[in-house]
Amino acid sequence: MNNNRIFIVDDEPDLTMLFKLGLEDNGFEVDAFNGPRIALSAFKERPSYDLALIDIRMPEMNGFQLYDEMKKLIVELEFALYHHQIKNLLSLFENLWQLKKWWKK
Repeated sequence: MNNNRIFIVDDEPDLTMLFKLGLEDNGFEVDAFNGPRIALSAFKERPSYDLALIDIRMPEMNGFQLYDEMKKLIVELEFALYHHQIKNLLSLFENLWQLKKWWKK
């Protein structure tokens, strides 16, 4: 396993599990959360990630608000904000496979 750590936040448990399993199968270390508040709390304890994948539409706090709070803690973190429509998810998965190739360089 490489040391590339990915932080995932989505209020849909099926999607977080799908992302987590797919990425871990490809050598990434993944922490996935189903709520923005618990995710932010965990991030504050260990803000050492290479990439954050965040759903835009979530209850309590939307993805942009979560992004703003996380950026206060770590500036160098790369973010991908998304909304899970099937067309967008397929595009996101294609980009994740490209990300894997890029990280291996």
